[in-house]
Amino acid sequence: MTGTEPAAADWAALRTAWCEQPLAAVDWTALRGEVTRRSRRMAVTRVLELAAAAIAVMLCLTLALLPKAGWNDRATGLVLLAVVLGFTGWTQWHRRRQWRALDLAPPALLAFEHGRTRTSLRIWRTSAWLSLTLWCGLYAAAWADLAFGLWGADPVRVWGINLAVNAVVVIVSAAIACGLGRRARARLRRLDDLAAAVATEDAGRGPDGA
Repeated sequence: MTGTEPAAADWAALRTAWCEQPLAAVDWTALRGEVTRRSRRMAVTRVLELAAAAIAVMLCLTLALLPKAGWNDRATGLVLLAVVLGFTGWTQWHRRRQWRALDLAPPALLAFEHGRTRTSLRIWRTSAWLSLTLWCGLYAAAWADLAFGLWGADPVRVWGINLAVNAVVVIVSAAIACGLGRRARARLRRLDDLAAAVATEDAGRGPDGA
């Protein structure tokens, strides 16, 4: 027997012991609780979104139906009304069947939460770009008014205030979208890690489930 044989045997035993050690199980109870809490927050968010949309619709209708409103004010109100209704409908359609966490099996629960997180990320990103688009539209309206008097040539100061206030709205919306997007991407990475852990756990059990 050579001097290397005991060392080789020790390494083989160590490798066998390492391969046979139990895998860390995924805490499905904690994950279900987290998904349930997030579902409640999303339900509250849904109510707030619908309430904000209702207020925006009333403001747009008020602008469009004012007795002294000109054609430009009516057109602006109707365009904004279409934007509000379109974005609200698009948001609610994408979030359909995602307000409640059903009693799903663990892999399906991971897929459900992964899809819901990606949907939230898409909605906030679209919201930020929509805010920027509306601000650009407001800037174009200000330029047209000051250049051609389409809106009665409002003073530069009035347009400046409107553009500044809406610029703050755009910046705040972008900041919120960036913050929520960062959290959503971190959550997606965590869900991917959980899915990888489940796959490793299933592979460790073997084809017979042992």
